[in-house]
Amino acid sequence: MATDIKKLFEALTQHQAYLYRASSKTVNELLALFNDDTSKMLSKLRDLLDELNESEKVALAGGKYTTSNLREIRDLIAQWFASVNLALPEAFAVSA
Repeated sequence: MATDIKKLFEALTQHQAYLYRASSKTVNELLALFNDDTSKMLSKLRDLLDELNESEKVALAGGKYTTSNLREIRDLIAQWFASVNLALPEAFAVSA
């Protein structure tokens, strides 16, 4: 009886270790996907922000997208959000 309990305990412990490894791998894959999309967006965003003049910076701080440069920034962020919002749930669904 004690041997059976010990075997069951060892099997459950091993199963838990496999689950932990699998979940860690999935989380790392999701983070890599997120980080890749985000770093690409931030690189483009940095370039766009460098092109802004002072009045555009003030408008951006106020949430006003009144010029083509500001609308391009808004669109870039929206595209990034849509990309992440689509890619992460899809990747998670595949891993589940």
